[in-house]
Amino acid sequence: MSLAALKRHWSNKLAKSGFVDAERDGKLIDWHSFDFVRLQRRSREAFEAQQLYYQLATDWVHIGAFDTPRDKEIWTLHANGYSGAIISAKVGLEKSWVNKLLYKLRVQMLQGSQRANNY
Repeated sequence: MSLAALKRHWSNKLAKSGFVDAERDGKLIDWHSFDFVRLQRRSREAFEAQQLYYQLATDWVHIGAFDTPRDKEIWTLHANGYSGAIISAKVGLEKSWVNKLLYKLRVQMLQGSQRANNY
């Protein structure tokens, strides 16, 4: 069976199953997902700022002062991009508690990095 025949065969099979392809000829047909729209709107500067933040967060895992090993575990998960909801499920704590701790640690990290930049 030729490549064109295979494409027709599978396209027909998918269409009969109710599948709606988001692409045509390898290009996105419609920005129907909020994630696509959000990514499209992000500026290069915003992306670079987020990249810098997570680099700082990763560095803080190694140089930050944590009250408990659990606090360090929570910050490590955050620095690796896990959401508050996922972190709370992994460590068995309420999401609100995790978010408050992350806020406190974020402030400490940013204040620490500002002090370092002043030297």
